Amino acid sequence: MLALMFLKIYEGCSDRKLIYHLNRNIEFQMFCGIFLGKEDISNFKVVCSIRSELSRNLNIKVVQNVLAGYWNPYLNQTDIMLEDATCYETSMRYQTNANRKNSTAAHIVNNFKRKGRAGKHEEHRLINAK
Repeated sequence: MLALMFLKIYEGCSDRKLIYHLNRNIEFQMFCGIFLGKEDISNFKVVCSIRSELSRNLNIKVVQNVLAGYWNPYLNQTDIMLEDATCYETSMRYQTNANRKNSTAAHIVNNFKRKGRAGKHEEHRLINAK
């Protein structure tokens, strides 16, 4: 069950796509310790059930201690704490040409709404006076 959740995060796929890969990909099956043969899992909602069961029964502190004990010889600078920010909601966007165009258009529209037409004319007069 934990292996399936690891694959879901590693592949970055939905529950439906995860089951699709599990049905078609022998490597996924081997990683999860199952062999489906000619059978298929048709209910993709089983992933949600597995996730719920793990959240109820998995003692994360014990798992962390086991993983830390295993990985400790390979870790450097263990006195430094790093935090993964991917779990936090954010409005950060990668700047692509489309994003720049959309944010510029939104900025223009917002300024126009805030200043109104009179504000725009006043702005032009100030520019022309310089």
